[in-house]
Amino acid sequence: MVSTESESCVSLISYREDVENDPKIILNVSLRDALQRNIKFDGSNDIVAIKIADLKPLDTLGYKEVLYMPYILRVGYGATKINSWSMRYVLKFGDVNAGSDIYIIGYPKSLGLQGNFDVDRPLFRKGIVAGKDVAHRRIIGDGAVYFGNSGGIVVGLGGNDQYFKLIGLVSQYIPFNEILYDSRGVPRSIDLKNSGYSVIIPTDKILNLIRDFNAIVK
Repeated sequence: MVSTESESCVSLISYREDVENDPKIILNVSLRDALQRNIKFDGSNDIVAIKIADLKPLDTLGYKEVLYMPYILRVGYGATKINSWSMRYVLKFGDVNAGSDIYIIGYPKSLGLQGNFDVDRPLFRKGIVAGKDVAHRRIIGDGAVYFGNSGGIVVGLGGNDQYFKLIGLVSQYIPFNEILYDSRGVPRSIDLKNSGYSVIIPTDKILNLIRDFNAIVK
């Protein structure tokens, strides 16, 4: 899913199976209505949890009916694809190793302003774990991200089974600050450039937010 934000609404885009060819289904979320009780923020880590639906079991095979919350407006036809992420395929902060390969999945819409690609289809970027900020428990990725990548998932290989594991969500890029001086050597402006490094919020903090969210949302 991808989200696009406005003052009081977030739009989620869902695809059935093939994100390159399947038609998109749009879910418009009214933040004003959701704020009553079904949303929880962690401002210090730039993450949010929101309840969009209940899942009602349909049969013994595990098929479930999606019952959207009243503040969800569904636009489009066909069944919406919602996948849960198994805890078997999650790497926590302590299990992420510097130097390991990662894959960043997101929607860098700021790069598609000239119509270079379909901004509603995800792009992948391969990078590595550049390091770990232990003091703040954040992961530093070496893989450029841009406006629109924020909130995108980051996966990597870990463990003995060699399955892709979720390691976190993109928070922001790390800027390179270039100070510009005039002819007298007086600083006049600061030019912020993309350094190619990014901040990744690890799954530990995401799971903590979901746990706290589940404690207050029935």
